[in-house]
Amino acid sequence: MIMHSAPSPHISRRAVLAAGAAFTAAVWTGASRAKDKTVLKVVLPYSAGGVTDLAMRAAIPSMETSLGRPVIIDNRPGAAGIVGTRIVQNAKPDGTTLLMHNIALVGNALIEKEAGYDAFVDFMPVAGIVDSGQYIIVHQSVPARTLAEFIGYCKSLKQELPVGTSGLNGASHLSAMLLAKRTGIKLLPVPYKGGAEMQTALISGEVKMTVSTMSEVFNAQVIGGRLRLLAATSDRRSQFTPALPLAKETVPGFVIEGWNGLFAPKGTSVAEISTVSAAVKNAIEQPGYRERVAGLYYEVHYQSPPELATSMQRTADFYRAAIRELQIS
Repeated sequence: MIMHSAPSPHISRRAVLAAGAAFTAAVWTGASRAKDKTVLKVVLPYSAGGVTDLAMRAAIPSMETSLGRPVIIDNRPGAAGIVGTRIVQNAKPDGTTLLMHNIALVGNALIEKEAGYDAFVDFMPVAGIVDSGQYIIVHQSVPARTLAEFIGYCKSLKQELPVGTSGLNGASHLSAMLLAKRTGIKLLPVPYKGGAEMQTALISGEVKMTVSTMSEVFNAQVIGGRLRLLAATSDRRSQFTPALPLAKETVPGFVIEGWNGLFAPKGTSVAEISTVSAAVKNAIEQPGYRERVAGLYYEVHYQSPPELATSMQRTADFYRAAIRELQIS
C-alpha cells in the first residue's frame, strides 16, 4: 500500500466489486484442474533476475503441484514494464496467461499516454504475493552515510548526479524525482530495461544512486561495502533493516511502499481466478518460501483479489498526487 487517503468511489467500487466476484463466485477445484496439463504462462515485464522475477519463481514449484500443470515465466522487458503488460492485455482470457507486476502496473497507465491500457478495466486481480519497500541506495564512491549528508553532497555538486531507474517514469524513476523535488537536489535519471540491468549499473558505478526495492545482489554488495543503504522509504521500519532510518525522518512525508501480484486479462473466468489465487496462497505459505524471499527484503503478504484491488486504488491515489507535484504532462 502507498497512501492512506480514501479511495475514489468511481474506480474503487468497480475494481473491488469485480475482484470480489472473481474470488467468491467459484470454489477452488484443484482436484479437477489436475487433469488439465495446459501450460500456465506468467508474463513478467522485466528482465530475469530482478526481485519481482525471483519472488514469482520461488512460488512456482508449489503452484505446479496445486494446479497440476506446468507454470513458466516469460520475461518481456521494455518501456518500464509496458511491453509485457500489453502482451497480457491482448492475450486470450482462457486461463493460460497471467501477468506478474508491481505498483508500476497502475502508475504506467496514469503517467504514460502511450501505455494503451487501463489497469482497472483491462486486468483482473488474482493474488497479491509480497510487499516491497524501497530503499535509497548509493555507490561507495558517494561520500554520504545518511540521507541528510547525501542531500548536502548533491547540493554541493556542479552537475546532476546520475540515478539508475528501471525505466522512464517507472516506480524507481518517479521515486527519485520526488526525492529531488522535495529536497531541492538535482538528479539525472538513467533508465534501464529492468532491475537487473540497473543493479549492474549501480554496482559498477555507472550511476551513483537509486531508489529501489532490495535484492540478494544488492544485499551482497551492501555487505561487501560496494553499496550503502541510506534510508528506507516505508512508513515503518522493516523487519529486515530495523536499525536503518526512515526517509520520512529526514524528508517529512516521503513514504513509498509497494506490492507485487498476479493479474489476469479481463474476461478470465471467475473459476480460473479463484483456482490460481488459492494456489498462490498455498505456495507462499509453504515452509521455505518466506526464507527464499527474505534475501530480497520482501515481506510475504497474500492478498485476495478484492484486497489487491484496494491496494491498486491506493497506488492510483499516490500516483495522481505525484503527477500533480512533479507536473508530469
